[in-house]
Order: sequence, then C-alpha cells, then structure tokens
Amino acid sequence: MKFYILFFLSFLFYPFSSFAFVEMYSLFGPEEQETINGPGRIDSEYYSDLLAFRQSLNNDFAFLKANNAYDIYVGSVSSTQFAIQQRLKLNQQISEKLFFDLAYIERENLEEGRKQFISGLTYKFSDFFSASSYTSLFANKDQNDIGFAGNFNLTKAHKFRLFINLIDFGFNERNQIEAKDQKKPLHFGIYGQWTNQALEFFEYYLFQNTSVIRDFTQVDQRYTFDETRLGFRGKKKITQKYKFNFDFDFFNGKEGQFALTTPDPVIDIEWNRSGLRFLNQIAFDNVIFGLEYNYRYWSSTNGHIQHSNLMPHLWYNIRLKQTLLIVPQSLDLGLETSIHEGQGPENLRSDTDKNSDLNSRLNIKLYYEFSKTAILNLLLSADLDDGFSWEGGGGQFQILF
Repeated sequence: MKFYILFFLSFLFYPFSSFAFVEMYSLFGPEEQETINGPGRIDSEYYSDLLAFRQSLNNDFAFLKANNAYDIYVGSVSSTQFAIQQRLKLNQQISEKLFFDLAYIERENLEEGRKQFISGLTYKFSDFFSASSYTSLFANKDQNDIGFAGNFNLTKAHKFRLFINLIDFGFNERNQIEAKDQKKPLHFGIYGQWTNQALEFFEYYLFQNTSVIRDFTQVDQRYTFDETRLGFRGKKKITQKYKFNFDFDFFNGKEGQFALTTPDPVIDIEWNRSGLRFLNQIAFDNVIFGLEYNYRYWSSTNGHIQHSNLMPHLWYNIRLKQTLLIVPQSLDLGLETSIHEGQGPENLRSDTDKNSDLNSRLNIKLYYEFSKTAILNLLLSADLDDGFSWEGGGGQFQILF
C-alpha cells in the first residue's frame, strides 16, 4: 500500500478546469449494507456488459470540464438488474470568494451500491488554495455525513485535492434502532486532474474507507466493511489524428455479516475482495480499437473465487445524413469478445459462471446530438455465440449547462 501512495504523490509536482467529483463522494452508505456483494451473482458476461454500457472517456472528459453537468448511463447486466451511474454537479459563485457546490452521485451494479446527495461551500483564499466544507443530509440523522477538502491549483493545468469525510458521524447517538458502531467509518484520500493540449486529461485518485464494525443488537447481527481504491485515467493525443485512451482502477477491501451471539451459517459470511481493471484504446478517425483486462478475487472461510477476463473490442463510426429527428447523427458498430476464466467452488459461484468461456457480441450505438451540450446514445447488444440473439440494451445521456 505504501508503494501506491508514493506512486501517486510523485505526480504532484510533475508538469502534467474541472471539479473533483465521483471518487471524492463515493461514500459508504445504507445502500451498500443492503447486499453482501460476493461472487454469487456475477456470471461470465458481466464484465463485458459493463464495458459495453458505461460512459466513454470522451463523455467523462466533457463532464469534468463543465461547471454544471448531468449524465447517466444504464445497462442490463442480468434478467433482473441494471448497472447504473448518475452524476449531477452544479457550481454557483455567491460572491467574489465564495462558491456554492451541489452534487449527486449514484452508482449501483452487482459489486457496489452508492447514493450520495452533497451540498457545500467553497471559499477561495487565493488563486492557489481554496477550502471546501460539505454535507450529505438525510431525514434519519444517523445517516448524515460531513466532509472537508483543501483544493490546490498546483499549475494552471493541474488541480489537486485532499479530502476527509466523516461518515454517519452521529450514528451512535442518533440511530432509531438498537445499533452501535464499534469503529466509526472514515473516508479520506487525494484526487487530482491535469489537462493540457497534449494530454487532454489525466485524472487520478486514491482513497480509503476505514473499517466499519456496526453491531445491530436488535437482530443479532454485525456488519463489517472497508475499502481502498486507487486509479487513473485519461486521453493523450499521439498525433493530430491518433489518440490514446487509458483507464486503470484497483480496489481491495472486505464486507461481511455475522451473528453477534449465536452461530448462524445463513448470515455468517465475510468476503475479502480485490480487483483491477485496465483499459487501453487507440482512437483514429472513425475507428477505436481497445483491449480491457478485468480481474476479481474473493476469499472467505468457505473458499476462494477468481475471475479473469480479457476483452478485445472494436468500434466503427458511420456518419448518417439526418433527415428526420428520429434518425441519429451517427451509428456506431461495436464488436466485443470476452475471454473468461473462473476458478473456485461451484456452490459459491453464479449458476452461469463457467471455468472457461468465450463470448462475442455485436453492439449498436445510435448517437443523437441535440446541441453541442446535449447528447443521447441508445445501445443495443446481440449475442453472436449461438446465432444472433438479443443480449441486452442500455442508454447514455449527458447535458452540460
């Protein structure tokens, strides 16, 4: 862990404007406690679904640059569930040095559940430094969060933030049930963004959700959670026509639920979990070629599960002549292959998770641009393994204002 910290701190004074967002507000909350996220629901095609439906790095870059923006992606990952991410940010200058910030982040899939509505104030002390305080308020006082951040403009292109969030800070005193935190949750870390002409954007983050030990004595349960996450992503211009996209994310943590007083195998489980995702893409003219590697590892007293996924993919853009509103400006055709390897006891895995699996799919993306600041993508996906069958659908919407 010390290596990762030193690695990211080394960027601070390297010559590499936007608003620190998702990872800073990716807080532990009641949604995360609803389900113990193990490997039991994740099949061989789950990672391919996420690759097909999540926002592109182009959309992420546009969102980060804008002062005010909203976007959403949603995609089918099973017969009963979507993967979804919604983001909203509003920034309003109140006076010469005081700014009001409003943010919402919702990210839910088969591995995590987060919903946060944040409001706060930022005071600008100088062109180099500003300080922020913010809160996430709920009707139930035991769920309220409060956070603080120091914001540094290291260069004109490089912004850096240190933050700390006190999660459910009044839980022991304010909860309406018989419950108590044996260890209070804390969320802290660093976040940075770097933009210039050659490196269109570079975003990096490192955060820690400290161990939560929460006892629900009324129902005889103990809940545990902690998480460390680090990552970076960006877009680099190689030549005027060629661009290189990259995205790396690593996490390590655990989540569990236990009987407090009497052994009960139904609720006695704790998963130590870790994973990484690494994406490389080369974009030129109307073609994107990419390769993603996705790895997951879960361990418990009952056994160990491992997933390894290699996913080459190709997107080809076709510009269309729009004569009617229902006709998109362009059509993207995507070919995606997933090489999946799974290991571990079958009784702990999804019924559709295989030891070795090769899946191919055709993705179709209909692109609508209502203005320079509002776009809509409709996504359709077909399974190519057994002929040509329906795989799932999704959508992406973004508006900058």
